[in-house]
Amino acid sequence: MWFSCLVFALMVPICLWLPWGGDLGVHAATLERLRASLTHPGNPMVAEQTPSPYYSPWTVSLTLIGRLTGLGTFHLLSVGGLISLPVMVSGVFRLTRALTPARWAPVLAFLCVMLLWGPQVWSWSGFLSLTSWALSLSYPSTIGWGLTLHLWAFLPLVARRGWRWPDCLGLGAFAALVLLVHQFTGAIAVIGAVAFAAASWRSLDRRACLRVGSGIALTAVILALWPYYRFFSLGNSPEMDGIHKPLYQMLLAHFGFALVGLPALYARARRRLLDPLLLLFAGCTAVYLAGAVSGHWAFGRILPGALIALQFAAAVEVAERGGGLLVRRVLTPLVACGLLAGLWVQCGTVSYTVTGSSSLTRDTPVPHLDILSGYTWTTPYVRRGDVVMTDSYHAQRRLPAYGGYVVFCLFPDPFLKDWSVRRDDTVRFFSASASRAQREAILRKYHVSWVIAAQGDSPRRTPGLTHPVAVGPHGERLYRVSGYAR
Repeated sequence: MWFSCLVFALMVPICLWLPWGGDLGVHAATLERLRASLTHPGNPMVAEQTPSPYYSPWTVSLTLIGRLTGLGTFHLLSVGGLISLPVMVSGVFRLTRALTPARWAPVLAFLCVMLLWGPQVWSWSGFLSLTSWALSLSYPSTIGWGLTLHLWAFLPLVARRGWRWPDCLGLGAFAALVLLVHQFTGAIAVIGAVAFAAASWRSLDRRACLRVGSGIALTAVILALWPYYRFFSLGNSPEMDGIHKPLYQMLLAHFGFALVGLPALYARARRRLLDPLLLLFAGCTAVYLAGAVSGHWAFGRILPGALIALQFAAAVEVAERGGGLLVRRVLTPLVACGLLAGLWVQCGTVSYTVTGSSSLTRDTPVPHLDILSGYTWTTPYVRRGDVVMTDSYHAQRRLPAYGGYVVFCLFPDPFLKDWSVRRDDTVRFFSASASRAQREAILRKYHVSWVIAAQGDSPRRTPGLTHPVAVGPHGERLYRVSGYAR
């Protein structure tokens, strides 16, 4: 309880002042579209009426909170962080208690999950390092992970009860919720659920299997009936693979400290071959390696499942102190050194949270850019629903959070079939070799009203086609498109 209070004291300020980066724009844009139309929001980033996997039970729930309270988009993200925080903390506690009664195990588990990563700061949605968690506290991946931990913790209890009908149907509905909230985390949740069920295989007689099958069928029905997007049409795409290729690079630098959990998994395997953490690690590792062999780099998003198995195994074995010489002389010193090294690597996040400065580390992904006011300088001109052509990295990711649309969004969308065409048109528009006729055709094609050029760049405008209007605090330039060009 005292440790949970410390975690809350560290994380609540992050919820309140929003020092986030990364995917903030797309999640804020999702809430913006749902606030405008709860039933037909359209694509959150571009001006197209397509479904989107970002319209999940999580974002719909936050939108309903906003309608009841009148809170704005960014305040709703703060509320989301305040909700995710206790769900995540209690999830770590409940899963640890499902694995061991050892008193210090929950505290060690939380420390291992936050700090056992690698010697280089790593931040990616769905990866639960301290830095990554701090930057994505209100994102679907975080609440998805909290729900996943509760799901896994509930499975041993369901097995002891004999796989009753209400329990199995409840598990099915809960699994569907996780899959709809965040698909990548949901895939890890399913592998973990299979692992925990397999660990309790002795309780699975014919009737129990029938009840478990009914829960699986309920999961499929809920996924098929979700109205905002077609879950079974998500699939994989070359664009999705491209952005996930870094998950197969610099593995020791990003995740090396987690390897201290391997002796713990070995100790657990010697006692019980069907250990749930061992099965979780094996299942996620198999999927990860399949992605490496096939070139489907998006499979790399399964990696946090293997890492969390190592982290929980290390915490439980050290807390129980029952593994003999292997634990006392090898594992405990390794975990202690790993935690200290992880704290040193990520001390910039702690410094930023407490003091607002990340000077304790030279290489930190915590942004200094004031995200809340990052594109408020465009709002006097760009109206809600206006389309903006831009080659600015930050504008492509964040501008839709302020009501406008962009022609091309950096986030691949399985339902946006012309994603690559939009990318090519954006490159062509800002190319020095593009003619006025080509640029004008592109502006007409997407009904563009504004152009934002990145710092040090320009749209190489043709007289009469675009007119300068404003300059942002970071050097980006806003141009108005002439009426006849639209």
